[in-house]
Amino acid sequence: MKKIIFITLFFLFANYNVYSQDVFPLENAKWKELLHLDSDSDDPLPPDKYISYSLQGDTIIDVVKRSKLYYSPDIEYDDSVLIGFIHIDAEKVFFRANTEIELSEYNLMLKDKTPNKDLLLYDFSLDEKDLLSYKYSGFGGTYTLSEIDLVSLGEKERRQFVFSLDRQPAVKIYWIEGLGSTHSLFDPIIKIPTEGWRSSLICFSQNDEVLWLSPNWIDCHTSKLPQWNGFDKIEGFEGGSIYYVAESRLIVSSLPMQQIQIYNLNGILLQNIPLNGELHYSLSNHSLISGIYTATIRLQTGVVKTEKIIVK
Repeated sequence: MKKIIFITLFFLFANYNVYSQDVFPLENAKWKELLHLDSDSDDPLPPDKYISYSLQGDTIIDVVKRSKLYYSPDIEYDDSVLIGFIHIDAEKVFFRANTEIELSEYNLMLKDKTPNKDLLLYDFSLDEKDLLSYKYSGFGGTYTLSEIDLVSLGEKERRQFVFSLDRQPAVKIYWIEGLGSTHSLFDPIIKIPTEGWRSSLICFSQNDEVLWLSPNWIDCHTSKLPQWNGFDKIEGFEGGSIYYVAESRLIVSSLPMQQIQIYNLNGILLQNIPLNGELHYSLSNHSLISGIYTATIRLQTGVVKTEKIIVK
């Protein structure tokens, strides 16, 4: 009888663990992020940092099995520190901070610093009935859950939760099952200061396989991650960026693009390309000879950015 109960519990735990991994990773997962300082001060800013979070191993705390979450302040070196613990209850993901450490940048960002408290990091139990009632306060204001759809994460289809900015619905933040927020791992439970450190997700990998890569980056594996060349941040719009990679003739936007127009240096329109919400577009699809051109990009938000580009 005891053997039957043990076998039953073993299979229940195994199936639950596989299911939980679909909701959120519990082991061998890594998030690489760019940490940069925003400030209106005239003083020189410190350089950007490339940081990472990783889940490795587990432990039991308060009769709950929890995955260990490590933080590395520099992805070039193996100097990670245990900052907390992740566990899943049904479809809700909880984080508990490790109170034995003090990490200034990390501690300053948490909304709730109550010791030994499980913070709700993600709630993937939301469904259609929650679309108008669930609020998520994130970067740039208050976001409302507006849509749930399916996207590919590696070889699996996962639910994607789309949050739209109340004052500008075209601006969105995404949660993906098995990954979390595509903006930053801790995005749902951090404070966003007027001035201070901000974090942006570069890539997510599990078992050393890259499952998600930000459209603003070209690599996940290199230690010195090369940022896209080209356009500056879009003027007058918080959080938006457009970049151009000359080597691949690729234009990438962090916000949906409506149209790209290409002009020669004499101001003659050469290409008028409708995009209907695409986030990236390759000019290799058009017969542009090497040279200097002007690209005008119109976003679906109505923002327009014009910049000279070099086609190689």
